Amino acid sequence: MEPNNDVIKYHAVFKYRRGVDSVLVVKKEAYDSCNTNNAIQEMNGGDSKFTFVKSGPFFFISGNGQNCQRGQKLTVVVLAVRQNKYTHSLSPSATPSPAQAEIPSENGPSPSSDVSPSGPTSLVPSLPKHSSSTRFYGRCGFGCC
Repeated sequence: MEPNNDVIKYHAVFKYRRGVDSVLVVKKEAYDSCNTNNAIQEMNGGDSKFTFVKSGPFFFISGNGQNCQRGQKLTVVVLAVRQNKYTHSLSPSATPSPAQAEIPSENGPSPSSDVSPSGPTSLVPSLPKHSSSTRFYGRCGFGCC
């Protein structure tokens, strides 16, 4: 049985002052207007963890309407893993050897580099069939801590 690549296992952690603010998961319309009524989910513990269980856009706003109006809101878009049946692998003869591969410097290619006069060639390596988990770490100025 092959692993299910559609399972999302990412989390967003929100830190804010408990009792002073909260984080609301809302629909796009509520996000755009900072409407704090009818939230999909409310987090008010001061140190909240939201788990993304599917791909798509997620909209977070401050539970304090004034804070939301001042920009304390966040959109996260989770992309689905897609397998491309048209991905091409490089054949061993097409892969440059380490001696031939050069990393461009800030000043451009060196005069002795072997650049084909027929124009640039783009080599795109294939992605692994089942990629490993990737973690994204970031901070957002959400709340008043």
